[in-house]
Amino acid sequence: MENGTAVHPQVRAWLERSVLQPYISEFCSRLQRSRYRASTIHSYLYCIAHFAHWARRHRLALVKIDERATARFVAEHLPHCDCPYPVKRGKPDTRAALSHLLQTLFACGVVRERRVDWDPLHAELASFDRVFSAELRRSEAVTLCDPVMPVFDGLGG
Repeated sequence: MENGTAVHPQVRAWLERSVLQPYISEFCSRLQRSRYRASTIHSYLYCIAHFAHWARRHRLALVKIDERATARFVAEHLPHCDCPYPVKRGKPDTRAALSHLLQTLFACGVVRERRVDWDPLHAELASFDRVFSAELRRSEAVTLCDPVMPVFDGLGG
């Protein structure tokens, strides 16, 4: 690959023929800048290649690659996968690799909207973030607008 990572010829072919090809170098660079080990980057590349192969077989357009598509790949494809060697079928590594891929696509402006409301856990976390942020803004507004009232004068008298 462009970043110096040696990969199996089949993995290279899957990546080079996919809609993800223009973003693979940035994907690897982001992992390197985050100080991921070469073995982890190598493993993640194989996971992404497997996803790219699946996405191509399902004619998934680049704009359709999002949390839903990656979750579908992990939940529906991996358990019944019969793709040829050298695929990675481990869910933890695949989820992590796909998460980094989505972050890369988001950073490159390909994925414009993060859609996580379909997942109950993510929906709850997003809801908490919205409520917490709103409460924090209201709290800051009250704090900035109200006169300062000492709670304890520290003089004991």
